[in-house]
Amino acid sequence: MKKILIIERNTGSIQISQQLLVDEGYAVLILSSAIKLLKYEFEQPDIIIINSRLFNMTSAEICHHLQLRDSLRHVPVILAYNIGDEARLPEHCEVAAILEKPFLSEDLLMLVKRFIG
Repeated sequence: MKKILIIERNTGSIQISQQLLVDEGYAVLILSSAIKLLKYEFEQPDIIIINSRLFNMTSAEICHHLQLRDSLRHVPVILAYNIGDEARLPEHCEVAAILEKPFLSEDLLMLVKRFIG
């Protein structure tokens, strides 16, 4: 079963997308702790979705931190951004796709299927 890591500080806001992904047969891991992120305390995912900042870390900083780890360097990353945040897109992070908020769960599912089947 393919694993999707969703980084989101407000777990309530991702419930619809999470249920859709679970219904499609994916294992969904939610990470809402900056400490666990910094210590890499999560299972190895097949794809990462960064949906928000964690405390004082921006999405770009989260992405860069994740890609410093060899085992995560080639894991596709989808960044969900608010409209107008394009100026803050990461320079030191390879992003597979950008999803503008608000987004439809079906759009997220389409991207996940494109990158991990």
